[in-house]
Amino acid sequence: MTRAATAQQAWLARAALEHAHFAAACRDPQAAQQAILQGQLFRAEDSRFAREHGLRSGMRVEDFRRAVPVRSSDELQPWIQAAWSGEKQVLSRDPLRAFEFTSGSTGPARLVPFSRSSHREIRRAVLAWLADAARRHPAAFRGSAYWSISPLARTPQISPSGHPVGFGDDAACLDPQARLLLQATLSVPASLALCPELESALDATLLFLLLDPDLSFISVWNPSFLELLLQRGSRDEIRHVLIHGKAPAGLPPICANQVQQRLNQAERRRRVLEILRSPQIDCRRLWPRLALVSCWGDASAAADQERLRRLLPGIAFESKGLMATEGITSLPFGEGPGCPLALRSHFLEFRDDSGACHLAHQLELGRRYETILSTGAGLLRCASGDLVEVVGFTGKNPRIRFLGRLGGVCDLRGEKLSPAFVQQVLDQVRLDDWAFASLCPAPGPAYCLLLEGTIPHDLAERLEAALRTNPHYAWCRDLGQLGPLEILPCRPGTTERHRAELLRRGLRLGDIKASPLERDPAWREILP
Repeated sequence: MTRAATAQQAWLARAALEHAHFAAACRDPQAAQQAILQGQLFRAEDSRFAREHGLRSGMRVEDFRRAVPVRSSDELQPWIQAAWSGEKQVLSRDPLRAFEFTSGSTGPARLVPFSRSSHREIRRAVLAWLADAARRHPAAFRGSAYWSISPLARTPQISPSGHPVGFGDDAACLDPQARLLLQATLSVPASLALCPELESALDATLLFLLLDPDLSFISVWNPSFLELLLQRGSRDEIRHVLIHGKAPAGLPPICANQVQQRLNQAERRRRVLEILRSPQIDCRRLWPRLALVSCWGDASAAADQERLRRLLPGIAFESKGLMATEGITSLPFGEGPGCPLALRSHFLEFRDDSGACHLAHQLELGRRYETILSTGAGLLRCASGDLVEVVGFTGKNPRIRFLGRLGGVCDLRGEKLSPAFVQQVLDQVRLDDWAFASLCPAPGPAYCLLLEGTIPHDLAERLEAALRTNPHYAWCRDLGQLGPLEILPCRPGTTERHRAELLRRGLRLGDIKASPLERDPAWREILP
């Protein structure tokens, strides 16, 4: 057994206990969720948020829901900003550990806090998922693993309160002992997060993977990221490094030394070069032990996952549950469609289309809901904007499938552009009155601006810069997951043509209004 496989088995043994706890929670979702809420209320007690809302330990679910209104993450920002600036015990008595930026609904970005308790909540879901994955795909845990480092080439940042911004890798939520064991399994070392240049970091990531014949498990977020990595194998720079066996420039010393150790395996380099000469990389020859790929596979990511499946034939794929920056709603576990709710992580509520909120044990098969999260970091009753459908049950635990974002949010590759944010961007770059202006998806994928009005020579550059204030959009553009912005001029009368098409689709005249963001790519063909 390899060193990586030995470490895999050691830390999976630690995950087995959480697997058992989660299986028990699936038999009694109401009790599991009640325990989560009581723990959160205990930690929130005496915080500023708790005092302002009359929260106390031991209060009933009904009283908690009456005391705290459902809010969007944007509406919770005043409290989060206070914690970011250094005020103590704003949302919870639990010590904060980090912040992260995510796309805002009404602005370019918003903050998400993480505490010791919210890390534990995430860790429970991750351990239950991986223990179950090892039960269903044992071969995936007999070699090394690639866990994505996201985002790569990030400039280290510290909040005014002294907390780090972001995590080095996707296993950062694990406890120190499990994390230490996991380090021994990694195909791409976590030290790569120190690399300041994106191109160098991507090349080094690919080299680590290409030169690892023991790779058995891959965990990424958007499947298009792994596809982009594989495409880089055709670059002359990669071939040059493999031919000469010298680590590429631009890497931190510790990372360069680790790459060089892999490159010193001359026979492996020769074999990889032979595989890369084919018009399409034969991934089965590259990674004969690869048994499982975990990535998004619902909503807009479904087509990307299907394309990746064709690049990796014969390898099992597992769609991730509903995991967002704010928290985890569901996790891969057991058999059946969709994924069961993460009952031992956050306190979960679900809002139907009438506005009524339901608890986990009250959900009905076939119904659609918006998810509402309460986390250990003090984000209480935070509406996620995620639309889900109940597609089955594991015991009494509902299994859900992610359908997409509410509120007109467009999410091709994880960028999560909202109409309110795009309107701010258009207002920022507008120099004249425009008769019509709307952003919509384009092939690539990419975005195009449909515009009736004067087009300044530098509009595309200024529009791109403004969109990049959304951190997820900037990340997708830098990686190449989204193509360059396109501006398409429209002839006079665009507003009337837009209205006529919506009437043809069945909308009532009184419901039609101009939108700065259209999610249907067909507008690119209809309006210009």
